[in-house]
Amino acid sequence: MARACAVEKPQFLRPLEDITLNEVGLTATFECEVSLEGLKAEWQKANKPVKANGRISIVADKKIHRLIINDVKGEDEGQCTVVFKEKDLKSSAKLAVKGLHIIRSRNCDL
Repeated sequence: MARACAVEKPQFLRPLEDITLNEVGLTATFECEVSLEGLKAEWQKANKPVKANGRISIVADKKIHRLIINDVKGEDEGQCTVVFKEKDLKSSAKLAVKGLHIIRSRNCDL
């Protein structure tokens, strides 16, 4: 008698969480943990792919996936999403920089 193999549907053990920084120039680390190893993550900001560069690192360590943004700038603010396309799984969180809004408000009054 043949046995059917059930394929585990991955899920988030820890989804992304919102990050609020007090000033620009700091480091923001988005991190999530999924239930299966070996999944390929795609990171997005405003529905556009995020690529690793001198300031941005993308790290996958078994079930843990990280997007690390060094020297955060105003343009980094917004919603970041991690997508595991082959498994139709995603999580989103926002990056906010508190000090940035104070600077913008002051500049508007000049």
